[in-house]
Amino acid sequence: MGGFVAYRCPGCGYEEPRLPLGRGRRPGPCLALFRCPNCRGVGTTWVSGERPPACGYCYHEEIELLPDDTRALDCPRCGGPGEVRPLAETWE
Repeated sequence: MGGFVAYRCPGCGYEEPRLPLGRGRRPGPCLALFRCPNCRGVGTTWVSGERPPACGYCYHEEIELLPDDTRALDCPRCGGPGEVRPLAETWE
């Protein structure tokens, strides 16, 4: 099963309210959390061995992949402290 997380920066108000993570029921690619220096966003992207992961917003390939258990993350917009929190929802 996969899960969801939410990102919020209390300093500037930037948020991503529902980001999917994990594999679901698939043995193949998984959705991983990232931070993009190009568009200054936080999101999730498919990671597989076939091609390099890219930003889901601007398609920039030089993104910073983050561990699934990341809970504190500096805001890509203002640099202030932001929070990643798990949501109770799951996906298959």
